[in-house]
Amino acid sequence: QLTTVHSVSQALSGQSRSASSSGVHEPVFKAVEIAYLVWMIFEALMNLYVQKKDFLFGQDWQWNAFDIVMIVFTLAMQFVDVVSVSFLRIVRLCRLGRVLRA
Repeated sequence: QLTTVHSVSQALSGQSRSASSSGVHEPVFKAVEIAYLVWMIFEALMNLYVQKKDFLFGQDWQWNAFDIVMIVFTLAMQFVDVVSVSFLRIVRLCRLGRVLRA
């Protein structure tokens, strides 16, 4: 029982040996994440095609909205991983300039 408590506390604090590894499995996890995202997008598009207007107004519209929100957040996370923060700052400055011009 003490070993279980110790293992849980190490896992929660991120002190386990696997958590401090050199990132050997990172490409595998990234590939799985992208494959799952592609599958979610495919599933949402098929649901949209099959359900048409019931996709937004049908009985399961909450689940469909949840799926879309999850897809958007995951795409945003992928975008942030790929694009540097300085690029996002430049885009923000361009938007600010456009607002100030108007």
